[in-house]
Amino acid sequence: MARRSHWKSELALVAATFTAYAHVGRNGFVWDDAFLTERNPYLSVDGVGKLLTSDLWVASAKEEPSFYYRPLAAFSFAVNKWIGGNSAASYHFGNVLLHALVAVLVARAVRALHPKTTGAIPWLAGLCFALLPVDSEAVVWIAGRFDLLGAAFALWAMAEYARRRTWSVLVAYAGAVFSKE
Repeated sequence: MARRSHWKSELALVAATFTAYAHVGRNGFVWDDAFLTERNPYLSVDGVGKLLTSDLWVASAKEEPSFYYRPLAAFSFAVNKWIGGNSAASYHFGNVLLHALVAVLVARAVRALHPKTTGAIPWLAGLCFALLPVDSEAVVWIAGRFDLLGAAFALWAMAEYARRRTWSVLVAYAGAVFSKE
């Protein structure tokens, strides 16, 4: 019974996130967005090797060297393009989806790290994360996906640590590191 209530509360977090950010699909590309997504020639099956082995800006439309190595985030843009197309709305939708996932992971991490916590506290923690304006930049700015992926993997690592799952912690930690250095 408790598992079903968690599932329902997590679905409510996803619904709240999508309701709060329903407008972002109308936004276009800003700042670095177009270089990383719309105009990026490496967001193809042939470009995956470049995305995974080069720094962020070498594997973009700018093709300039930098010190940013974010292969999972770059790869996520390619997956986003393959599934949803190369429009700003598609990438914004991807960010909202990731933000909803992170809100759910916040609730799960609170439950895992504080197993005696009952009631709505984990759900409220996830809801605060989902709706507080301080988190909105990572959602509405397409290039903010680095923060969303890093947060998702870090929260996964925390929850797995609480469950004493060492290998999962290491995989999740590696995911966070390869999302944003």
